[in-house]
Amino acid sequence: MPQALCLRFLALTAGRSNEARGTRWNEIEESDAAWHIPADRMKSGIEHRVPLSRQSLEVLDAARQLGDGSGLVFPSPPKPGRPLSWQTLLKLPTSAATSSVISPRLKRCLTSADRLTSSLSATAVMPSYVLIAP
Repeated sequence: MPQALCLRFLALTAGRSNEARGTRWNEIEESDAAWHIPADRMKSGIEHRVPLSRQSLEVLDAARQLGDGSGLVFPSPPKPGRPLSWQTLLKLPTSAATSSVISPRLKRCLTSADRLTSSLSATAVMPSYVLIAP
């Protein structure tokens, strides 16, 4: 299931959803245990190097079996050659099929975050400021 693997990779690398979903195999250097995200895919416009943990390399090994020949690490099952959609990752925490892939604690956190974002107004979110007294 590419969605669960992508979400796990996202959590392990602390990346952005768009970066993780669009990861290509030519950005991964397993010998160096690094993920090199090109500048054109970064929000800041600057190339970024992400060290990969043993667990994230295990996720990549599992993802290798899902290849569709497009070069994407996490291809969309219904749309070969295209990355997963962000909506797919949002729906994942509530999917019963992922209960064995995602830890219960992470699932609770993601479900809570999903409920919070669902309850916010889509038109305007006011910033919150915390004043810390000396």
